[in-house]
Amino acid sequence: MIEYEGENYLDDRLYILELRRTEVNGERKISVATFRNVRHYSPTRYDSFDHINDALAYIKKMEPLCPLNKFGLKTIEI
Repeated sequence: MIEYEGENYLDDRLYILELRRTEVNGERKISVATFRNVRHYSPTRYDSFDHINDALAYIKKMEPLCPLNKFGLKTIEI
């Protein structure tokens, strides 16, 4: 685990993106859930898409932009 700003992160990623099937206002959607990478996986946002290809394109665009916390931080052994 890595300590950063008072939280213990599971690895060097600050955020994790997850593809999900959801229902929004009675319509089936594909959603991308963004979580902080801590034990309780705090959700930070949900983005909904009509088509899986749009959701995958979003993930491919956003995942490389997610910040890493590995530089100069303390590693905690568990």
